Amino acid sequence: MKTLIDEENIQNEKWAVSFFRENKPVQINYKKFSRDLKLAIGYLNSKKIVGKKAGLVGSNSYEWIIAFVSLVYLGNKVIPFDVMDARKEFLELHEEMDVLFLEEGTIGEDVLFSKLNSSFYFLNVLFEEMEYFSNKLKNINLKHSNERKASIIVFTSGTTGKRKGVELSINNILHSATGLGSALGFSNELNILVISPLHHILGISLITCMLLNHGNLILAKNKFNPKLENQAFNPTFIPSVPLLLERYWSLYKKDSRFFGSKLEVINCGSAPTNQKLIKNYLDAGLTVCLSYGMSETAPFLTSVCKTDLREKRTTVGRALENVQIKIIEGEICAKGENVFSGYTNYSNADIFTDDGWFKTGDMGSIDKDGYLSITGRKKNMIPLINGKNIYPEEIEETVKSMNENIKEIIITTNDNLSLIAEVYSPDISPEVIKYTITKYNDEQISYKNIMNIKFRQEPFPRNTLNKIVRDR
Repeated sequence: MKTLIDEENIQNEKWAVSFFRENKPVQINYKKFSRDLKLAIGYLNSKKIVGKKAGLVGSNSYEWIIAFVSLVYLGNKVIPFDVMDARKEFLELHEEMDVLFLEEGTIGEDVLFSKLNSSFYFLNVLFEEMEYFSNKLKNINLKHSNERKASIIVFTSGTTGKRKGVELSINNILHSATGLGSALGFSNELNILVISPLHHILGISLITCMLLNHGNLILAKNKFNPKLENQAFNPTFIPSVPLLLERYWSLYKKDSRFFGSKLEVINCGSAPTNQKLIKNYLDAGLTVCLSYGMSETAPFLTSVCKTDLREKRTTVGRALENVQIKIIEGEICAKGENVFSGYTNYSNADIFTDDGWFKTGDMGSIDKDGYLSITGRKKNMIPLINGKNIYPEEIEETVKSMNENIKEIIITTNDNLSLIAEVYSPDISPEVIKYTITKYNDEQISYKNIMNIKFRQEPFPRNTLNKIVRDR
């Protein structure tokens, strides 16, 4: 990463980070970014925050980015906290940390002062002290990097089980970001709209993409409607998730200028995506590419290339550069420089095959052209007593594709004999839902039929990436 932030490459007037603060646009160029990064590295080095285990808590912000990159540069093991669950994570991990950096208000001071045995820095105060010591720090040399010792511990989203600490090296993240850029063909003008939390591996990967490509990170204040940032800063690349892809389509239909004037590609992952929705985007001349991966792979494994959008849109693409994918007993397995080495707080038994393939826990298939399709999660599989295996995600997406007004559906079973659909869809009547399910049953093999329907009054709970959290 030292080469990515070297002064000779980074100091110019090109925009590095853009956002709105107090309803006013703010744009940080690479000259200021380099200066602030240099000051942060010098200040942290003077405090001997090198090779430590450092917690980092905060909402998406310029200050968070500077703190993260400088901590990594100095060889620290960085633990980015989920800002929406910071208090809980702090109580679980405070004894392991040597130092904590946080946004004010994210962790209650009562908890902070009673539990923390190490030093802590508020992000805004860190910047104030950097400026105060700027005369002493101005001669800091960026040549001495400890990044080879650095690592990042991110926690999985917990959609199907206990959250696990995934330890990733800088090498893992660099290879993943490089592979995605090659697959999607980033242009010389890379403006990335950031709607995911920076503490998540996707957010960290986007910071890396920005540094690799000398691009501009656009921090969205409202991920559900980033029209303000789109029209002010014109993103060329928008990484999204299916829920937001649906919202953005409805906003685009109302205003064709919603995405700004320079959008090149929308990348969607993390959950199955409605094929009709993708076709709508493509028919409107908007490029949508599906990708696949997870925290353990930093996070990208595959992506659909622009040249194969229509023909292969039902897949999640081919393996990225320096990534290998194969199916072992129906399970998707991977090898590559982006694959992690193990969990920090969880058993690592059976996560790799004897010859080193990482077992993703997803089931799928690969076609003759090397394109991967996902059937569902191995943990979510429903083994029926007749010997048949049901992958609920497959059925859920089929039903939703038959009626786009069905917002949320989860397939379960009580007896491993018959299937139950639990549905939340406030915009349509139960009779319409029943009709859709009946139509689905008529078109399916009998063991895939839905025999009972439960109607929810509230949406399913979701994690910070807007994935539905299934019952454990």
